[in-house]
Amino acid sequence: MSAVFHSPSRSTPRGERPTQDVTTRHNGKAHRIVMRPSPAAMSASLLAAIVFTVLLEFLVGISFIGQGLWSDARLFRDHWFTLPLYVWFGVVALALIGVLRIVSQCVILHDDRIKVRGLFRIPRSARWSALSRIWLVRDIYRGKEPRDPVESEVDAFDAALIMRSSTSRVANLSGAFYGTRAQSILVREAEAHGVRIDHIDHARPGELARMMPGSLTVIDRHPNMFVLAIVAFYAAHNVLTFMIWGI
Repeated sequence: MSAVFHSPSRSTPRGERPTQDVTTRHNGKAHRIVMRPSPAAMSASLLAAIVFTVLLEFLVGISFIGQGLWSDARLFRDHWFTLPLYVWFGVVALALIGVLRIVSQCVILHDDRIKVRGLFRIPRSARWSALSRIWLVRDIYRGKEPRDPVESEVDAFDAALIMRSSTSRVANLSGAFYGTRAQSILVREAEAHGVRIDHIDHARPGELARMMPGSLTVIDRHPNMFVLAIVAFYAAHNVLTFMIWGI
């Protein structure tokens, strides 16, 4: 099935409720709207970090604690012997960076421009007049069939792609991270500044990548390969740990 479009409209996601992740600040005549990921998204990132650093590293933990390797004379002196622990330190560092990227990210709507900033991120900024359009994608599906249209109509958009051009994305206010209220505010502000807004009902990642090469990240375009890479990494790490430390 190819991407399904419908004509632009002023309708926004329904079921809006005030949330703590959207704040408006006034400074004289100028104003800005600061939008952050929802508390649910932040909690999910913390849970994912625990899963990646603890649950999926169970063999490392069992071997290290069960054998009391913290007192082994070879630890940090024999780098091959310490390799499983070095790898775990790397996993913890990446998980921490991932959590900080999510909880610190914010999208700021100014009178004249939109900015995206956060820890471990390259700051991005674009004037409203420089935006080509905003794509509201109701359902990005990877299975055989998209979601039921009646069900998806009341949900947040899977993606709100703020595009400077077809190859340059400023930000993506996904419904999973920002919620319906933030997306509604984005639409309202964009319409007030004359930015074109187009809707897509259903699309696969590959279709979006062909339409807008810069709209999706590598992980968004190839989620299955990303999952396989994670599985392969943890399998290799556990096998390496067993070979060096045993159980």
